[in-house]
Amino acid sequence: MRSHHSRGLTLAMTSDRRGSVRATTITAVLSLLFTLALVGCEGEAVREQETGEVAPASPAATTAIGDFGDLDADRDARLTNDEFNQWWRDRGLFGRWNTDASDGLTDADLSTGLFNTWDRNEAGITESEWNTGVRTWFPSDASYGAYGDWDANDNTLIEENEFREGLGRHNLFDTWDANRNDLWEEDEVFGGFFEIFDANDDRGIDENEWNTGYRDWDWGF
Repeated sequence: MRSHHSRGLTLAMTSDRRGSVRATTITAVLSLLFTLALVGCEGEAVREQETGEVAPASPAATTAIGDFGDLDADRDARLTNDEFNQWWRDRGLFGRWNTDASDGLTDADLSTGLFNTWDRNEAGITESEWNTGVRTWFPSDASYGAYGDWDANDNTLIEENEFREGLGRHNLFDTWDANRNDLWEEDEVFGGFFEIFDANDDRGIDENEWNTGYRDWDWGF
């Protein structure tokens, strides 16, 4: 009859053997993963050396804006009207605002587009958002009243219908309608955007102005 001592010794030896096998397996897997990673890095280096192509940056390395260089077609560090307008066309912003696909934006189209752009918190336009908006988007001599005049239900937020009524009541639609045809055409809308971005009014937009204008409003991209 086998003694308790010999049985315990056998179990201990079996356990040690299993532990050794498990450790060997883990070491082999880690070694394989390291080898695959090393081969991948060397492969990218060889591809770059042979083709001159550089592997694309990871998403974490890109910026939220990162478009100024693409806009600036002539590489003079300054955006012209044409360069600026083309960027908005490529992203279809006018089409998104132009709900009935007509030749221009109606009052309702323009109002909805502006409302969504000003309303950064997506809960209604706060007094701070309104103050910044009217002073940035409309001429300095425009008469736009006070925040309370627009907030008809007095809930400290301007809702979309209140916003549209405020624009109409203070004739602010007209400030963008250069040809006075009661439609806001693409060039008129993008021209308005250009003036907003061009903070120093020098008829060109530098990279700092572009970044500031893009970040300050909710363009929906």
